[in-house]
Amino acid sequence: MRYEIIGGSFPAANVILNAGETVVTQSGAMAWEDANITMSTNAEGGLLKSIGRMFSGASLMFVKHTAGQDNS
Repeated sequence: MRYEIIGGSFPAANVILNAGETVVTQSGAMAWEDANITMSTNAEGGLLKSIGRMFSGASLMFVKHTAGQDNS
């Protein structure tokens, strides 16, 4: 995995994954991705932890982005 922070006032992380590597983000955090990335959504920690995150202002769900091949 390699990453680079780009941008000034509105920064973004440019992440390059090798095959099988995964990045976990909050729902809605991903702006763009390569066609070789697969996404899966789940509630990490179970239902009660997800509801607790929702009431604290965090995202209810997490999204896993997994690379299908190198340099995705």
